[in-house]
Amino acid sequence: MNENASFQTVSIKEAEISDVSAIYNLSLRFSGATDAWTQAEIEKIIKDHQGYYTLAAEWNGEIIGYALARFAWGKLHLMDIVVKEEMRSRGIGKKLVTQLIDLAKSKVLSEVYLEVKASNMP
Repeated sequence: MNENASFQTVSIKEAEISDVSAIYNLSLRFSGATDAWTQAEIEKIIKDHQGYYTLAAEWNGEIIGYALARFAWGKLHLMDIVVKEEMRSRGIGKKLVTQLIDLAKSKVLSEVYLEVKASNMP
């Protein structure tokens, strides 16, 4: 099996409390968020199913990406999305965003949006 084919087995799931540490470590290394997330903030977001939605991308038992989103004003705000640098350009980020868009549609939200720094070329 070639390397790209093996990445087709990446699964996207709703993040669990057991994923907090992995998500936190990814955020420290790869997040472009203005303010760094704390482990306590990530745990709070994962626990709050009314105001937030958190996805984790898993491959071979390892969390290799995540998306943190917030429900507000009838919209879904993608607060942060990260894919481990060496796993990028394989469609993992697209899978995360597609699942968030599907969630927004199911909740009849008017829009999904993400603010990105102009310096964030990827």
